[in-house]
Amino acid sequence: MPLPALSLRAKIVALPSIAALTAVAVLGATSFFTRRAADDVRQLERGHYASLAASRSAEARLQQLQRVYQDAAAASDTSALAGADSLGRALAAGLDSAKALPTARTAELDGAKAAAAAYLQAARAATTAMIVAATAPAPAPAPDSAAAGASGGLAISTADASAAPAAPAVPTQEEVMAGVQAMTGKLGALRTALEAHTKARETMMREAFAGTNSRQAQAMPVVTATMIVCLLALAFISALVIRGILRGMHALSTAAQGIARGDVEQKVEWRSSDEIGALADAFRETIAYVRRMASAADAVARGDLQHEACTTLAPRSEHDVLAQSMVRATDTLRALAEQTRGLAAAAEEGRLDVRADASRFEGVYADMVRGTDA
Repeated sequence: MPLPALSLRAKIVALPSIAALTAVAVLGATSFFTRRAADDVRQLERGHYASLAASRSAEARLQQLQRVYQDAAAASDTSALAGADSLGRALAAGLDSAKALPTARTAELDGAKAAAAAYLQAARAATTAMIVAATAPAPAPAPDSAAAGASGGLAISTADASAAPAAPAVPTQEEVMAGVQAMTGKLGALRTALEAHTKARETMMREAFAGTNSRQAQAMPVVTATMIVCLLALAFISALVIRGILRGMHALSTAAQGIARGDVEQKVEWRSSDEIGALADAFRETIAYVRRMASAADAVARGDLQHEACTTLAPRSEHDVLAQSMVRATDTLRALAEQTRGLAAAAEEGRLDVRADASRFEGVYADMVRGTDA
């Protein structure tokens, strides 16, 4: 709807309404960026930071596993391998739980878990081999033939030895070294996978922080621009409303001052659909009415009672006292003129006994009629 078509009340109400809309728009923009910042922080806390912490925890558990295997091999203690198994299960469980995070890379975690399983198997086997090799008894020296011939009980001893259970096979030095090399290779693969995952997490963390900072940096310009646009709209509409009111009131004030000075030749050009426009219409009707009354009065003053302004004069309502009085005045003057013409005609005809009817008049008009009869 065009602004001039609005009522004055609507125009005035529009100003605080636009101010309220400005506040709502600014609050909305601020709320939007606040919620987005909260989402970014939540994503950082529950996603990127948690993923990075899980990756670093896996690296720490791997270091603990290395120390446990090294300590077990150094102490030749197979019972320590139970602790390594527990750490290995914790490492696998940590990698599984990391896959549930919103920013997890499942493929990388599955690869790291497979590498961990391979390392744990190789490390346990290599450590066990080193412990067995280190704790195996030294081989007994071969008996010489003379002593064997002198002993009459050799056959019995040989039979007893063959009946005893066989001892576990002792790995050779080459087998131990092969196991250690396999363990080292699996360790390198697992460490590489975990380090790559950690670096990827750190990169994503930095990118997330950069994105959050960038969006926070955008918040202030957007909120400021929203406020400026709304304030400009408020200023523009305020200027239109104030300008319309002032122009309309100036036109009406000029016309009213002219009428107050007796100048009925006034023109009110202002037109609008609001209350000021209605007031301007009323002013135009008033000016037309005053002009008509002035024209009738001028005709009466000139004695032209047959002028259109006098013959068409009629009250606009029962409250139109001025028009009613003007009609009465013209009727009185017409009757007075009629009486005067009648007396003059009678006098010309020699009928000097004809008298005017003073009862039809009031005040000085009646006195004038009675004076002509004297």
